[in-house]
Formats: sequence, C-alpha cells, structure tokens
Amino acid sequence: MLIDVHPDDVTAYLPRGKRVLLACVHRDEDYDQHRCEVESVARALAGTLAAFWTEPRLSPGFMQEYAIHGTPTYLLLDGQGREIGRLEGRVDPEALQCFAQEGERSQVPPSSGDAA
Repeated sequence: MLIDVHPDDVTAYLPRGKRVLLACVHRDEDYDQHRCEVESVARALAGTLAAFWTEPRLSPGFMQEYAIHGTPTYLLLDGQGREIGRLEGRVDPEALQCFAQEGERSQVPPSSGDAA
C-alpha cells in the first residue's frame, strides 16, 4: 500500500522497526507513471517495508532537511526517519525494488533523464 503524506508529516507516520520507501515526486507529465511504478513496488514489498508518496515542494524545510534537489528522489528511511539509502532520478521499477530490498546506498544509474 502506498500512503500519501504531506512532507511535514513524514516522521509522524513512520512505523516503528520498519523501513520506509519515500518517493518524493513533483507533479509533472510523468507523475502518474511514477506513481504506478512505486505502487507496484509497495505491493511487492508490503510485508517488509512501508511506502510513502509525497510532493516535496509543499515544504521547503523538508526539501532542505532531506537534501531534495530534484525529483524523483527515492529515500529509504529506517524507523526513526534516518536516511539509509537514496536514488535520484528516474529508475525502472526493478531497480527501485532492488534498492528498497537491499537497504543500502545504491549506485543504480537512472534509466532515463536526470532528476529535475
């Protein structure tokens, strides 16, 4: 299940002892496709992590705290909200799922384009 959350509320929704895949995505022409891809990963990994979806521009403080410089940016957080992994730019769903499962900083190259 993919949970929509305001960026200022991310830490309030963190499940204890469970990793979180946080998709930070601006609304653009690829928004719906990004969302479908993240929902697919969230369903596949529902037993092992929570998945959040947020629009980072709603909170400049959030963007600064998590160093969001472009989207999509995918963060993997521990149960206390600490970043344990990051992907920036577009990646295919398989790479995103691998990143979410591995729980480590990934060097997966973007599949098309750069973070914008």
